Amino acid sequence: MLGTARVTVGIVVFCAIALVGSIGEAGGGGAGKPGDLVIITNWGADSCSLVDASQGKELAKIDVGLKPYDIKVDPTGRYAYLTCSGANYLSIIDLQAMLELKDQRIRVGESPRDIAITRDGKRAVVANSGSDSISVVDLEKRETIYSFEVGSIPYGVALFNNGSSALVTNWGSNRAVLVHLGELSGKIVKSFEVGSLPYTVVVTDDSNYAMISCFGSHKIYVIDLKEGKSLAPIDVGRSPWGLALSRDGKSALVANFYSADASILRVSRRTTAKDNSSEVPIAEIARIPIRSSDPVGATATIPRRIKNVAFLGRPNIAVLSDLGRNEVLVLDITKKEVLRSIAVGKAPYGIAAVPRHDR
Repeated sequence: MLGTARVTVGIVVFCAIALVGSIGEAGGGGAGKPGDLVIITNWGADSCSLVDASQGKELAKIDVGLKPYDIKVDPTGRYAYLTCSGANYLSIIDLQAMLELKDQRIRVGESPRDIAITRDGKRAVVANSGSDSISVVDLEKRETIYSFEVGSIPYGVALFNNGSSALVTNWGSNRAVLVHLGELSGKIVKSFEVGSLPYTVVVTDDSNYAMISCFGSHKIYVIDLKEGKSLAPIDVGRSPWGLALSRDGKSALVANFYSADASILRVSRRTTAKDNSSEVPIAEIARIPIRSSDPVGATATIPRRIKNVAFLGRPNIAVLSDLGRNEVLVLDITKKEVLRSIAVGKAPYGIAAVPRHDR
C-alpha cells in the first residue's frame, strides 16, 4: 500500500510539472495561472512541500534529510538541492520522481545554511555555519570540490561575475566577505563591516550591488561591488530575514520577521561605468503589512512570522514562508495584497520557485 501511494503521488506531481512546459500565459498579471510550482523546506518535519501557488494547493510532501534549511532549483527545473542543517550534507530531490536521491547526498561542511547555484546549474556554493566555511560543489559529479574558511558562522551566500565571485554573510562577526572562487581553490578578497546578525544576501543582475538583511539592526545594508565600498543602509521592518530580487531585477522584497510585514525595495541600475552618484541606488518604496486576518476570511490568531521569500515568473507575484502559521503566502506586491495562504509542513524555512520555460 505504501508503495502504491508513493507512485500515485509521483504521477500526480509529474503531471503538475508537465504543466510547467505546456501552459502559457492567458493574459493579465494575477496569480491565476496553473503551473506556478514552489518547493518549501519544512525544517520541523524533515520534509519538503511541493505547492501549486496559483491554485493554492499542496501537491506532495517529500521526506528528506535532517533539518532541511535552504533550497534552490536548478535552471532546468529537474532537480532541487537543499541544505540539511542538522547534518553535513545536501539532499537532492528529483522533481519528476518526487523522491530524494538518498544515495546521492553530497557531503559538505557542518550545519549548512544557504546555498547558491551558478546560472548554468553546474556548481553550487554552500555556507557551512558549523565549520565557519563555504563548500564549492560539483553538481554534475555530485561531490564537493573544495572548502575553505570564510569567518564566523557564515549563513548567506550569493554568486556573481558568472560564478567566479561570492559574497558571504558572517552571522557571528557582523561582516560580509567577498571571495574569489577558482577551479580548485578559493580565497577571501575583502571584508565589509555590516549590521547586526547579517543573514540573506542577494546581488543585482548586473553584479553592481549587494543587499544584505541584518536581522539585529532592522536594516538592509548595501555594498557597491564595483567600487568596493559600503553605502548607506536602508531602514525596513523589524528583524529582516528573507530577501529576494524580482525576475526583472527592478525590485526586491524583504521578509520582516517580527513586524510581520514585507518591504518593497526599488532597485536602480548604474547608468554608466563611471556613475559614482552619491544617491543610494536601492530604497524602500512601500511596506506591506501581513495581518493575521490575511487573506480575507482567515480566522487564526497566531502571529505571522515571515521567514523567506521568492518571486514567481511575474515580477509582481511573490511567495513567502510563514514560520508562525506553517503556511506559504502568495503576495501581489502591486496590489499590496495577500492573495491566498497554503498549509504546508511544520516550520517552513527555505522557499524556491520551480522554473517555467513557457514564458
